[in-house]
Amino acid sequence: MGQPTGASRVLKPEVPAEPAEATAEELQQCSEALAQAEAEGKPFIALKWFRDTALPSYSYPWTISPTSRQRVLTKAIESGIVALDKVPNPKSPQFPTTTVRLATHAAPIDETVLAGN
Repeated sequence: MGQPTGASRVLKPEVPAEPAEATAEELQQCSEALAQAEAEGKPFIALKWFRDTALPSYSYPWTISPTSRQRVLTKAIESGIVALDKVPNPKSPQFPTTTVRLATHAAPIDETVLAGN
């Protein structure tokens, strides 16, 4: 059966399409957020904590969506801005914790870094 006569369709507002790649500005913001987390003196920064707790505390538009956070963090890792490591998990030693840190050799974040990968 079709729509009742006189009923109007409710149109959902269009959500802007998510960019396929992280921008230089987003990578810089991610780098700054990680630098701030590192400055707090924690022995390590767990990837999951940084992605799911630390990043959403910033007011950058891309930090609202889990998909956007993953997109930017993945590009930062692929670009060599962020380095991954593993540390023993005190709660579950059989499952090491993946950690993130700023790469010490990271080049300045610009279009050259973005084009490199």
